[in-house]
Amino acid sequence: MEIEKFLNIKKKGRNFYLDIKTQGWNRELGKMKDDNVLLHSNKIKKNREIYKVYHLSELKEFKEICKKSGINCDVTIMNGGILKEKNGIGEMFPTYGHIHTSKRNEIYKVIRGRAFLVLVDEDVKKETIIDMKKGDEYLINFKYPHRVYTFNSAVVLGFVPNDAGHDYDAIKNRGFPYHLFYDTINKEIIFRKNKKFKNFDIALGIPQNIDSENLFWTNIEKMGEILEI
Repeated sequence: MEIEKFLNIKKKGRNFYLDIKTQGWNRELGKMKDDNVLLHSNKIKKNREIYKVYHLSELKEFKEICKKSGINCDVTIMNGGILKEKNGIGEMFPTYGHIHTSKRNEIYKVIRGRAFLVLVDEDVKKETIIDMKKGDEYLINFKYPHRVYTFNSAVVLGFVPNDAGHDYDAIKNRGFPYHLFYDTINKEIIFRKNKKFKNFDIALGIPQNIDSENLFWTNIEKMGEILEI
């Protein structure tokens, strides 16, 4: 069963939004600027909402299965845009980024738009970027700091144990080894190195076939094994 059926996804201008009754929280550009998680945050002057997270576990269709399994089902609505600098080039809108405080994995699945998942393996000093379109998903190892970028609006479904813990301070005043920029004129993605990180390599990854939505409804025990519950 596709979770998208419960979300009532609509679009206003370039951005998606959900027409559902459930609580969520948003992240604004001003907070990300103040916490120095963007590459050139000193050039940002206008505040705006970058993304919003909705907790589906509060909806009646999800409440029982989420409670019994200990797995949260969230949806992130990412607004589209870039933080323009010059010549039509700027950093794509990202999520803040975090790492888990417990040994719990996480699954991201893009259900609308296009997004770029960024993972950092600090042991081997490598950042991996996965270009994800509708239907693509990826299993995130608990030890990897991660965030998502988009230059167009995207809807990202997430499955994560409710005791995973989200450490945002690991990203604060650091950012990521490479930040993703977009050239609106040449329609190119640009990887820019963060000088706060030394000797990090960059690689491109590919989406995985996890069948997460089907597992959530039909085999939650297997889902728990994948997420390391």
